[in-house]
Amino acid sequence: QRNFMTITSDVMKKPVFPSVSALIVDDEEMNIAVAKGILTGYRMRIDYALSGKDAIEKCKSNYYDLIFMDHMMPEMDGVEAVSNIRKIEGRRGEASIIIALTANAVSGSREMFLNSGFDGFVAKPINKREMERLIVRLLPVSKVEYEYIADDKERELESSKELVYEEDKGLQNCMGDKDLYKEICFSFIDESVSITETLDKAYHAGDTFMYRERVRGLKNISEIIGFPQMTYECQKADKMYLDSDMIPPHERHERLVAMCREAVDLLNEHYKEEA
Repeated sequence: QRNFMTITSDVMKKPVFPSVSALIVDDEEMNIAVAKGILTGYRMRIDYALSGKDAIEKCKSNYYDLIFMDHMMPEMDGVEAVSNIRKIEGRRGEASIIIALTANAVSGSREMFLNSGFDGFVAKPINKREMERLIVRLLPVSKVEYEYIADDKERELESSKELVYEEDKGLQNCMGDKDLYKEICFSFIDESVSITETLDKAYHAGDTFMYRERVRGLKNISEIIGFPQMTYECQKADKMYLDSDMIPPHERHERLVAMCREAVDLLNEHYKEEA
């Protein structure tokens, strides 16, 4: 029985929130600057208020998807400010997600904040990953998008104008067995029309299940043969979109189909010269 090696790699993705508006409420300008620095990296639209009263006034004329409220402030603390904001929302009929920012996170804090009208809390100093997880959990799915985090090798693949063919890597995956490698290449050539036609059909029908199955199959075969860009493109499509039951955007779909066809042309030319 012949065996070939498979290569695995993980695709990193980061949540971003470009359609989300956020209000930061804190009486310390330094704390606001830190929070703005963290949240801007998630592509939110940021506003701020330096007191509970200022936050209430802003909420009268603006709707914010997220409000980050300092718990302890002079004159009016976060709990009182939230109580007033919730009254405004009751009259308006839409509610913001309000997250407490607190330096006094102790046992029972979560229940206390939830009972005071907050939706969650983040301890100060802010832990970026904890805040990220909380935001993703609280926001509607429609407000959460993902962007791909590429390493240096993947950035090189992304920017390359020509499809890279690494026959030596493919042979290595097949334990140096040239006959097995050739068999796999011709199997891909024979199936390529069916692959691209099924991808097109699934794309236009919005069939994420079928699209995912074809993309994962294409990832495996491209990885074995030695087309790193196509493997990379399949990984991105899977992790960024298909994992969330979304079809990749048109330009990504067209790029993947074009790569598949170009790979077939390269293989045909390669074996034509070999013959």
